[in-house]
Amino acid sequence: MVLIVLSVFLVPVMSPIIFIVFTIIAFAIAIATAIITGLLYTDVITITKDGLIIRHRGSTTTIPAGVVVGNNLLCIKRVWYGLRGYRLHVVYNDVIYTILLEDWQAYELINMLRAYWGWVPPMC
Repeated sequence: MVLIVLSVFLVPVMSPIIFIVFTIIAFAIAIATAIITGLLYTDVITITKDGLIIRHRGSTTTIPAGVVVGNNLLCIKRVWYGLRGYRLHVVYNDVIYTILLEDWQAYELINMLRAYWGWVPPMC
């Protein structure tokens, strides 16, 4: 490999094929990292007859249904920026969750809360 001196740095000159191969490998690593990170930090909200189970960034919180309905711990706010349309805000004990939801996710959550508990979360 021939080395060309540019000011203080030494930059190797490589063939275009090697450059393309390294670029493809770098993109593959970046895409795999993004997919793995997305799978690890996916927010999951599970509604049961007994309560609400929230898994957010690796931690899990279970909130009884009576506490959610009676204390209005859960509210939904419409946001007008970004790709997602709603923000779910949950305050329970020392835990505060803000989870971004797309429109269809917010509608599905509201319908499930109405079906299971007969309750619709207020708007923040």
